[in-house]
Amino acid sequence: MSGVPARTRTGAAGVIHWGICPNHRGHILWNGQQDTAVSARDTARYYGEVVKKMGQAAADDSVELFLAPGVGHCAGGTGPDRVDLMKALVTWTEQGIAPSRQGIVHTKLDAGGKPPQTRPMCKFPAYASYVGSRDPNAAASFSCSSQQAEASGIHEQRAGGARCGRHQVTIGSAMTDRLIAV
Repeated sequence: MSGVPARTRTGAAGVIHWGICPNHRGHILWNGQQDTAVSARDTARYYGEVVKKMGQAAADDSVELFLAPGVGHCAGGTGPDRVDLMKALVTWTEQGIAPSRQGIVHTKLDAGGKPPQTRPMCKFPAYASYVGSRDPNAAASFSCSSQQAEASGIHEQRAGGARCGRHQVTIGSAMTDRLIAV
């Protein structure tokens, strides 16, 4: 089978196998940027290897990477750390709408469960960029921009990395190995 061969890496999470094949849409890579256990830079490098091996068009049909600024290990930190990646995955695999085209937002909840802060979920290398004098806590006040990202290459996009252990989530055979949260 063509594509990116399963990759074996050794790290804090042990040995991990990742295999992404063209024409199998539905691989979501998500990494908070304040994680001290798994670097968002490593996840971005892996994504870069996928693009290099498959080509940008084929990679875009198979995998998308999202970095969550200010988010720690799986959650926590100063940034919005809640997002429904499973819904995004189901929409992508069943309806063909990639997460980057779904208008998904990261949400930060306060102690009362209210969302005082939201940000758009931007496909790497884009990042949420404040667009003006509107509410700095609202996703509508941000747009996904890649201007700075393109100028500096892989960089710390206003923070570091989140990980749920590079787990692959299974919700039935059609979804096996499709959601990779790092």
